[in-house]
Amino acid sequence: MVLEDVTEYDNTAEGKKASKLDQILLNGNNITMLIPGGEGPEGQSN
Repeated sequence: MVLEDVTEYDNTAEGKKASKLDQILLNGNNITMLIPGGEGPEGQSN
C-alpha cells in the first residue's frame, strides 16, 4: 500500500523523532496505528 503525506514517528536514543514524507510504501511490518487526520503524539493531552 502506498500512502501519501505521511508523518512517521520514531523513538530513538536521542528522543522522539518525526519525519514528514511525501510518500511511503507500507509493507505491514511494525505498524502501530494509522489515524487519518490524527495529530500524532505531540497533539495528545493527558
